[in-house]
Amino acid sequence: KNIRLALSYGTDKKDIINKILNGKGLETNSPMIGEVLDIAGDFKKYDYDQEKAKKLLADAGWGNPDEKGVLSKTEKAKSKKDKPTTEKLTLRLTTSTWPELTNVANLLREHWAKIGVGLVIEVLPTQDLQQIIKERSYQMLLFGEILNIDPDPFSLWHSSQKRDPGLNLALYDNKSVDDLLEKARQTLNPLERMKQYQDFQKLV
Repeated sequence: KNIRLALSYGTDKKDIINKILNGKGLETNSPMIGEVLDIAGDFKKYDYDQEKAKKLLADAGWGNPDEKGVLSKTEKAKSKKDKPTTEKLTLRLTTSTWPELTNVANLLREHWAKIGVGLVIEVLPTQDLQQIIKERSYQMLLFGEILNIDPDPFSLWHSSQKRDPGLNLALYDNKSVDDLLEKARQTLNPLERMKQYQDFQKLV
């Protein structure tokens, strides 16, 4: 959890929008489009804060940067026969050959290097990427999603959609979220549906 939080605080979204989209984009802090659906924005946001990101990693035991600044953690031996093991904080990000996504991946590598995280980027042509997605054989995936004006996030976030051909590519699994998404599908009252979606985005 601390690593995920550190990556969130260590990502400069404004920098990505300015450099990749020439400033023509909006920051997204929720799986829903609040500007379109008029959903309240009273949920946790992770603003760019390098120092907070570094503290989260330090609190989780990551330290001892190597010559490239990548942090590591040494786990104590489980028994007298075993030796201590050292793990480097290096992550693998899989993305497509689409130029904008590849450029974002390279920018993320720059951002995260500043907080001590190494990033290996795997760029795949569409056919290979589709197979990787089908098998869910990635550590981190940088990909796009198309949201309709009145989106139903069920296929993207419900735990039943974690396996192909479902679109829950984050493999997110939360019983409370499942219940909210199911209730939102069952109600005909638009205000009640929006309430379910507000609670959903807070949890995610």
